Amino acid sequence: MKKKYPIIFLIIVSMLLACVKNSYDPIKPSTSSIEPTNEHITYNKTIKPILEQNCIACHHPQTLNVLPFLTNYEEVKFEAESGTLVSTIFDAYPRLMPPSKPLETSEKELITKWINLYYPK
Repeated sequence: MKKKYPIIFLIIVSMLLACVKNSYDPIKPSTSSIEPTNEHITYNKTIKPILEQNCIACHHPQTLNVLPFLTNYEEVKFEAESGTLVSTIFDAYPRLMPPSKPLETSEKELITKWINLYYPK
Protein backbone atom coordinates (compact mmCIF):
# COMPACT_ATOMS: atom_id res chain seq x y z
CA MET A 1 0.00 0.00 0.00
CA LYS A 2 2.87 2.39 0.75
CA LYS A 3 4.34 1.83 -2.73
CA LYS A 4 1.16 3.09 -4.39
CA TYR A 5 1.25 6.54 -2.74
CA PRO A 6 4.45 7.79 -4.43
CA ILE A 7 3.19 6.63 -7.83
CA ILE A 8 -0.25 8.19 -7.33
CA PHE A 9 1.40 11.37 -6.03
CA LEU A 10 3.66 11.58 -9.11
CA ILE A 11 0.71 11.03 -11.45
CA ILE A 12 -1.36 13.75 -9.77
CA VAL A 13 1.53 16.23 -9.73
CA SER A 14 2.39 15.59 -13.39
CA MET A 15 -1.29 16.00 -14.37
CA LEU A 16 -1.51 19.29 -12.51
CA LEU A 17 1.69 20.57 -14.08
CA ALA A 18 0.50 19.54 -17.53
CA CYS A 19 -2.78 21.41 -17.01
CA VAL A 20 -1.08 24.54 -15.79
CA LYS A 21 1.45 24.52 -18.62
CA ASN A 22 -1.19 24.11 -21.35
CA SER A 23 -3.72 26.54 -19.93
CA TYR A 24 -1.62 29.67 -20.44
CA ASP A 25 -0.80 31.03 -23.87
CA PRO A 26 0.58 34.56 -23.79
CA ILE A 27 -1.06 37.06 -26.11
CA LYS A 28 1.37 38.28 -28.70
CA PRO A 29 0.91 41.88 -29.82
CA SER A 30 -0.08 42.23 -33.43
CA THR A 31 1.97 44.46 -35.67
CA SER A 32 -0.90 44.94 -38.10
CA SER A 33 -3.63 47.46 -37.51
CA ILE A 34 -6.90 46.13 -36.24
CA GLU A 35 -9.51 46.32 -38.95
CA PRO A 36 -12.99 47.06 -37.69
CA THR A 37 -15.73 44.52 -38.23
CA ASN A 38 -18.81 45.46 -40.23
CA GLU A 39 -20.66 46.31 -37.02
CA HIS A 40 -18.02 48.88 -36.13
CA ILE A 41 -17.81 50.64 -39.50
CA THR A 42 -19.61 53.93 -39.13
CA TYR A 43 -19.21 57.37 -40.61
CA ASN A 44 -18.08 58.94 -37.33
CA LYS A 45 -15.66 56.21 -36.24
CA THR A 46 -14.25 55.01 -39.55
CA ILE A 47 -15.01 57.19 -42.58
CA LYS A 48 -14.75 60.68 -41.13
CA PRO A 49 -11.12 60.21 -39.93
CA ILE A 50 -10.11 58.97 -43.41
CA LEU A 51 -11.74 61.97 -45.06
CA GLU A 52 -10.31 64.43 -42.54
CA GLN A 53 -6.82 63.10 -43.15
CA ASN A 54 -7.03 62.93 -46.94
CA CYS A 55 -9.88 65.03 -48.36
CA ILE A 56 -11.04 67.90 -46.15
CA ALA A 57 -8.09 70.13 -46.97
CA CYS A 58 -9.59 70.72 -50.43
CA HIS A 59 -13.23 69.62 -50.14
CA HIS A 60 -14.28 72.19 -47.57
CA PRO A 61 -16.11 75.49 -48.23
CA GLN A 62 -13.70 77.48 -46.04
CA THR A 63 -10.45 76.23 -47.53
CA LEU A 64 -9.93 75.69 -51.26
CA ASN A 65 -13.68 75.52 -51.87
CA VAL A 66 -13.49 72.49 -54.17
CA LEU A 67 -16.74 70.68 -54.90
CA PRO A 68 -17.97 68.26 -53.76
CA PHE A 69 -17.81 69.25 -50.12
CA LEU A 70 -17.08 66.34 -47.78
CA THR A 71 -17.45 68.09 -44.43
CA ASN A 72 -20.37 66.21 -42.87
CA TYR A 73 -22.34 62.97 -42.98
CA GLU A 74 -25.06 64.24 -45.32
CA GLU A 75 -22.59 65.51 -47.93
CA VAL A 76 -20.53 62.31 -47.86
CA LYS A 77 -23.63 60.11 -47.97
CA PHE A 78 -24.93 62.05 -50.99
CA GLU A 79 -21.64 61.53 -52.84
CA ALA A 80 -21.61 57.85 -51.87
CA GLU A 81 -25.20 57.31 -53.06
CA SER A 82 -24.50 59.01 -56.37
CA GLY A 83 -21.41 56.87 -56.96
CA THR A 84 -19.09 59.86 -57.11
CA LEU A 85 -17.22 58.95 -53.94
CA VAL A 86 -16.28 55.48 -55.16
CA SER A 87 -15.44 56.58 -58.68
CA THR A 88 -13.07 59.30 -57.50
CA ILE A 89 -11.13 57.05 -55.14
CA PHE A 90 -10.90 54.07 -57.53
CA ASP A 91 -10.85 55.56 -61.05
CA ALA A 92 -8.14 57.67 -62.61
CA TYR A 93 -10.63 59.47 -64.88
CA PRO A 94 -11.10 62.38 -64.69
CA ARG A 95 -8.62 62.44 -61.82
CA LEU A 96 -7.83 59.98 -59.04
CA MET A 97 -8.42 61.41 -55.57
CA PRO A 98 -6.64 62.46 -53.55
CA PRO A 99 -4.21 63.63 -56.22
CA SER A 100 -1.15 63.91 -53.94
CA LYS A 101 -1.32 60.35 -52.64
CA PRO A 102 -4.10 57.86 -53.40
CA LEU A 103 -5.87 56.27 -50.49
CA GLU A 104 -4.49 53.04 -49.09
CA THR A 105 -6.24 49.87 -50.25
CA SER A 106 -7.48 49.27 -46.70
CA GLU A 107 -9.04 52.77 -46.60
CA LYS A 108 -10.78 52.18 -49.94
CA GLU A 109 -12.08 48.85 -48.65
CA LEU A 110 -13.47 50.49 -45.50
CA ILE A 111 -15.28 53.14 -47.55
CA THR A 112 -16.70 50.44 -49.83
CA LYS A 113 -17.86 48.39 -46.83
CA TRP A 114 -19.48 51.49 -45.30
CA ILE A 115 -21.39 52.09 -48.55
CA ASN A 116 -22.43 48.43 -48.77
CA LEU A 117 -23.73 48.66 -45.19
CA TYR A 118 -25.96 51.58 -46.32
CA TYR A 119 -24.07 54.41 -44.69
CA PRO A 120 -24.24 53.81 -40.93
CA LYS A 121 -23.78 57.07 -39.08
